[in-house]
Amino acid sequence: MGKGAGSLRASKWEGNIYTENGVRKEYGDLSPGRKAAVRAEYKSVANAMHRNLANKSVLLEADNKFIDVGFTRKGLEHVARDAMLTLSGKYMSRSSMVHIDRILAKAEYVPTDHKVYKERKDGKEMFFRYKDKTGRGIYFKVAYNDRAEAGKRYILYSVVDK
Repeated sequence: MGKGAGSLRASKWEGNIYTENGVRKEYGDLSPGRKAAVRAEYKSVANAMHRNLANKSVLLEADNKFIDVGFTRKGLEHVARDAMLTLSGKYMSRSSMVHIDRILAKAEYVPTDHKVYKERKDGKEMFFRYKDKTGRGIYFKVAYNDRAEAGKRYILYSVVDK
């Protein structure tokens, strides 16, 4: 993957799904047909992520304690949707998303206030933030759910660039 301007990493996507008429575009600016192609690819990537990460976890430090961050289908679908639709595939390629555990393992904890800003019905009580240290300019959100089974209380839930 080559780096683009500043801290933005310009990821390579097979078939260049974010390009129309030779111009790289944000997901929202793509034609309906190209958006459909990105959505189809997002579902494929989410499935590949789940196949690779279903039984894996990453040990991370947060607030001076270690947490074991796992991966769920719903969480990985949310991450794939964020990375490919919201962030328009700018920061991670398909391969890096399928192996996102390797990127997360190198991420650095960012002190987090842990507030949940909207009422949630899914049991998530707080979020931890981790900054990617490999130049992508992204943050990972790890959710905590005390209602989940013991090994799945901390899960990768989202990726953002702010």
